[in-house]
Amino acid sequence: MEGYWKNKNKLLTGLYEYSTGGKTGYTKLAKRTLVSTAAKGDAQLIAVTINAPDDWKDHISMFEYAFDHYKTYVLAEKGRLASLKGTFTKKKSVYQA
Repeated sequence: MEGYWKNKNKLLTGLYEYSTGGKTGYTKLAKRTLVSTAAKGDAQLIAVTINAPDDWKDHISMFEYAFDHYKTYVLAEKGRLASLKGTFTKKKSVYQA
């Protein structure tokens, strides 16, 4: 099959409807790793697990808990980050992405 590609990330292939991205990995020290993102309404979340026996389920549980128990707030309007220098950080510097 030429041009065939399969994604092994279960969260992105139908296991979780709010999943927006992710990266699986493995190292000798950390064992299995999973970083994933999800979005629902205005909330955008990230979850990270290291050596978790059921990481797919853990990420879904963390996302659902956060969506159900946390509110989203706008800390700064787009383009205003530089003017908030030091407001939300310990050090007096803010680095823009």
